[in-house]
Amino acid sequence: MSKIEEAIEDIINAHLSSMDFSDMITTEVRECWDMDDLDRIDDMDDRLETVESWITDAEDKFSIQNVIDLESSVKNLVNHTNQLQLRITE
Repeated sequence: MSKIEEAIEDIINAHLSSMDFSDMITTEVRECWDMDDLDRIDDMDDRLETVESWITDAEDKFSIQNVIDLESSVKNLVNHTNQLQLRITE
């Protein structure tokens, strides 16, 4: 490598090492995107996660076994109510 190439490489390396790339990226994003839009996207993402959680909970609550158990409980309640009514009328 020639002395000129080495000097150019040293200059480039010195320049690159003094640069704050994360700050540059943040600045570019800030200039390219409306931060209110990004906040709205974050809010929509949070709401979507909440809805997904509700759906998962509803699916768990309305599983086939839970519906069968609920049906059985209702039948038992009806039977007990009928028995109580018979005792009262006797």
